[in-house]
Amino acid sequence: MRVIKATQTQRTINELMAKKNISLRKLARLIGVSASMLSRLINNKRTFLHKHKINISRVLGVEENSIKWPVKK
Repeated sequence: MRVIKATQTQRTINELMAKKNISLRKLARLIGVSASMLSRLINNKRTFLHKHKINISRVLGVEENSIKWPVKK
């Protein structure tokens, strides 16, 4: 069985989502992107735009700089 370690960003966003009891689909809807796009952002397949960071931080109730965002590839 292969274990894939989550990135720091995934853990941080997922922990915050769990604290707020917000699903990926609900967070996606609240920030104005599709669930698949949000998943790609969290899994570092796409780059977070500044507007994504602001909206995610706002919905999760944290400062933007308190989330460790992935570094652009």
